[in-house]
Amino acid sequence: MTTALAIRPMPPAQAWGYAATWGSFMKSGDPGACMYGFDETFAVQHEDHRQACLTWVEGCRADVRRNPTAFEHRELDQLTALEGALRSAPTDEEVRARLASLDEFTTAYAQAALFFENDNSDEETGGEPFDRNYGLAHIHPTTLARMVDDCQRFQRDHAATLARCTGGGLSQAGHDFWLTRNRHGTGFWDRDDRVWDKAARDELTASSHRWGEIDLYLGDDGKIHS
Repeated sequence: MTTALAIRPMPPAQAWGYAATWGSFMKSGDPGACMYGFDETFAVQHEDHRQACLTWVEGCRADVRRNPTAFEHRELDQLTALEGALRSAPTDEEVRARLASLDEFTTAYAQAALFFENDNSDEETGGEPFDRNYGLAHIHPTTLARMVDDCQRFQRDHAATLARCTGGGLSQAGHDFWLTRNRHGTGFWDRDDRVWDKAARDELTASSHRWGEIDLYLGDDGKIHS
């Protein structure tokens, strides 16, 4: 029986379930104890924590090597997926640094995305807004990087206009950029002169529409993608 399976991502809830299952396969002690240090973002506390978890996975693999016929291909697939999740998990420090680096405009933009978009957990209703169960830390790094790039370019292209309309502020601007580009029922175009004057409303609305709409979805890795 081969154990050389492709490593692929795994949702955190699955990882915890598989960790408990594999712990029961082990021959002594509680080797899954190192898994208890995770929160819902599946960030390892630090590199030593990651290594402890990977050592536990290797202990499971040792059981497989000793008695390969006792394990189904599905179980080996689960173990390999768990290893992949552990290797790709960010550290708590990396998550904090990633979020701390966001400027006011981008933070408001990302928060609006999670507030106004649904997780599609129910086909009929569209599910719940992402922010009911997920936070900024759940946005996949690639998607977050795309958000940061879009927001930086938008701010650069309209720096003079955003600076002139101080009533809105950068937080309001980031919020309205998400709403307007995705054609929601409010946005730059819907504010009064105390927030954006007419010239600003027209300019920022037209530009946002040119950026086009973005769809968010929850991936099999438990992260939010676009």
